[in-house]
Amino acid sequence: MGWDESACLPSLKYCLLQSTLVKRQRALSRPRQSAKFWEAGGNCNLAIAAARLGLHVFAVGHVGNEIYGSFLLDVLQNEGISMVGMNENKDPVVANNISYETLLCWVLVDPFQKHGFCSRADFSNEPAFSWMTRLSGTVKVAIQQSKILFCNGYAFDELFPELITSALHCAIDAGTAVFFDPGPRGRTLVNGTPEEKKSLEQFLKLSDVLLLTLDEVHSLTSHY
Repeated sequence: MGWDESACLPSLKYCLLQSTLVKRQRALSRPRQSAKFWEAGGNCNLAIAAARLGLHVFAVGHVGNEIYGSFLLDVLQNEGISMVGMNENKDPVVANNISYETLLCWVLVDPFQKHGFCSRADFSNEPAFSWMTRLSGTVKVAIQQSKILFCNGYAFDELFPELITSALHCAIDAGTAVFFDPGPRGRTLVNGTPEEKKSLEQFLKLSDVLLLTLDEVHSLTSHY
């Protein structure tokens, strides 16, 4: 069997880079004494803004049984936002598995104030919560009783496309309006797996409201 050294180098470089990034992320993941640098980002920003405008808001998702999950729940509770968990497995052994931990996003800022984002979802071909394969009855009822369901593109970092699409159709069947913000993730979804492309297409076609920047409009509409 021949051995093409040049063909192996890119793979080796990728493995070394990935290993280095994983080690750095683990080091960063060690809880700090102060939470002054922590923020409830992502969809929480919209949820908090809506709650402060007087809307009754709840978040659908998963947080782990660790310091970061407790922090996020405290932030939401202080804003009057309730949480509808998606995890039906109550086994404490399973709950302590790393795949059940709160998904963290590290915001990296260089000297020129340019931002980069990093999470454990960047190091896997599967979403962070790949153990979640269906919507629970509690989640379905929560969606059905809502006026609006908001979803953004980063949901695909956490959940399988089929699961996200099932939430879309659950909302449509119940007459719940769907607001979708693909964000920067839209550019990768449009060139992603067949499942991601299909789910993105359905959200773009079936959502009541699309939230897009001008650049995102150009990048997405050129594919349809």
